[in-house]
Amino acid sequence: MPPELRVDLAALEEAVRRMGASTLDPHFELDSTTQWERIDIALKEGVEVDLDEGDVVGGLISWQGRQILLYIEDHKGGVEDALDDPKARGRKFHVADCSTLHGMRERGRYDRYKVTNDLGGEFYISGYDPHTIAPINGKARLRVCKICLKTLNYRDARRAFGPELDRLAEEFSIGRFFSEYSSYFKYLPAGRAKLDRTLFSRDWSTVAGRVKADRDFSCEQCGVELGSQKSMLKVIHANGNHKDNDRENLVLLCLDCERKRPGASVSFVEHGQTQDLARERRRQGLAEGSSWDEIFALADPAVHGLLRQYRSAGEMRPEIGYDVQDERGMVVSMMELAWPDHQRGVAIDQDDIHKAAAAGWSVCSVIDELERLA
Repeated sequence: MPPELRVDLAALEEAVRRMGASTLDPHFELDSTTQWERIDIALKEGVEVDLDEGDVVGGLISWQGRQILLYIEDHKGGVEDALDDPKARGRKFHVADCSTLHGMRERGRYDRYKVTNDLGGEFYISGYDPHTIAPINGKARLRVCKICLKTLNYRDARRAFGPELDRLAEEFSIGRFFSEYSSYFKYLPAGRAKLDRTLFSRDWSTVAGRVKADRDFSCEQCGVELGSQKSMLKVIHANGNHKDNDRENLVLLCLDCERKRPGASVSFVEHGQTQDLARERRRQGLAEGSSWDEIFALADPAVHGLLRQYRSAGEMRPEIGYDVQDERGMVVSMMELAWPDHQRGVAIDQDDIHKAAAAGWSVCSVIDELERLA
């Protein structure tokens, strides 16, 4: 229930009485749901938009500052086939501003799209029986657009064809995708930090704190020490049993290494946290990647598609998480990927791009580089 508003209006009522005016019985209803919560609720249910209403952020589709995917609910007379075999006959959903969407804009198509950030993978679709015109609707697990995957070079999609590309689309996880590209977005999916406490032992907070202290607040994967930023460390149960607190079953990882580990659950990391981790690694001498595998381990997952393209094209290996300084020696921005000797870099945040350019660097976005190398 919203809180009750208590205000003494006795003096005002007396003034109204003396003036001979009529009185009203004031009634206020307070909506305790914030604007941002209302947007998240709407997105989860699916919001109908025109194709041009969404924003494009680094080649990804955004709405109201949140990462979304875009799909067509109305399957018309093909809805029954789509419900029977959604991956083969359903309309594909889009995660990037691909050439298919460009073509629809150019042709002046007025299809109504819906946007959502629901990670479940099921889409409400509707249509009609072509023989009886009776309405049909239901939920279907649609497949991702393969051209979107190639646009972002997701999982090396540009080098995948036929059955291999089909496998990438089949294995595509919306949650993992949103997690890997979370650096692009100001607002991350609602409820991402909520844990089911019943899965953990009652003394889990004490156990986790002890593990962090015993292991010198250092990530066991990349080695970064985070004693001053303990919230960026996470204790993981290696065997997946959250109540098995045996010492050998507990692994201490930074947020970046945790989300990259094989089989990791969906984990969203803010761009600022990713940059702080990169800066700490560099300060502690842990940011040198002598091989492509080491560079991938250090880099933000949101640039992995570009790194794969660089590797395929035989480009020079970049430095990861490089701070750009102005003429006064003040740090003005960070490059996700950098070639300092050439004052060249790639950044995710537009503000970082503009400030580095003002400092004399040649900087571009990830999607611009992907288009250059296409």
